[in-house]
Amino acid sequence: WRLSSVVLAIFIIWFFFNSRPPKDFPVGSSFHIERNTPLSNIADMLVKKKFIRSSFIFKLNVVFFNFNLKDGVLAGDYLFREPEDIWTMAYRMIKGDQGLSRIKIVVPEGSTVNSIASILKNKIPSFNAPYFVKIASSSEGYLFPDTYFFYQNTTAEDIVKSMRKTFDTRLQGIIFNIGLSQRKVEDIVTMASIIEKEASSTKDRMLISDVLWKRIDKGMLLQTDPTILYITLNPNNGYVSIKDTKIDSPYNTYKYKGLPKGPISNPSLDALKASANPTKNPYFYYLADKDGNMHYSVTYEGHLENKRKYLK
Repeated sequence: WRLSSVVLAIFIIWFFFNSRPPKDFPVGSSFHIERNTPLSNIADMLVKKKFIRSSFIFKLNVVFFNFNLKDGVLAGDYLFREPEDIWTMAYRMIKGDQGLSRIKIVVPEGSTVNSIASILKNKIPSFNAPYFVKIASSSEGYLFPDTYFFYQNTTAEDIVKSMRKTFDTRLQGIIFNIGLSQRKVEDIVTMASIIEKEASSTKDRMLISDVLWKRIDKGMLLQTDPTILYITLNPNNGYVSIKDTKIDSPYNTYKYKGLPKGPISNPSLDALKASANPTKNPYFYYLADKDGNMHYSVTYEGHLENKRKYLK
């Protein structure tokens, strides 16, 4: 019993001593963690660079704070303005608290991948906008427009992952309505991206949703007028320029029946709700006057009359 007590006391003293920051802790420096780096390698490098005294205690704390042996620390650049004990360091790294200020990024509803790239580039000058467009284009429609707070060194991959995760979370609130609609999720999203650009009020979006779904079901042309934004990078200053251009193929809904091959933008939750839960009505045509007011008609003749009346 006495021997066990002595051993325990020695271990406790060793544990707490080696949990303290080293005397030559590199204050003001940062530590970089690459994605998918094994925890053991990270711990050994922290010891080598004098951030911690014990790799064993660091790994023990990571497991303790995670409560999950499968989880580890998050990739990124961690800034240390003052010496930190091993508990604080482990907790920061599993939470991704890099010690850097976050930048507020507002992504408006209906933004395209290209316009999101431009927003990010304007807020974070070092951001690789063309690369973001390259990896995010396949996620068009699924990058939820919202207010985000990203680190200046956040990668394009992390931004796409964060925006897609937000989309998945918000979609759960209307998944029941999507099921009742008996339509595919990708079709709901594509239609929502069109509705986003066709009207701004919830009432009109829900009415237009029914009009467009009826036109789809009856094999009629949608005859909406989507646009796409494309991105160019100025090699002289690195800034992104955005330009509007009409889509011909395969997004031209005046030429091709059915939905476009994919979303034309990233729709809001309101547009997604309207797409999944339209307001039933007898109309097949609609138009907006110069003040943005919507006018509906059942027949094409009525639509022509509305054009004469409201689009002079």
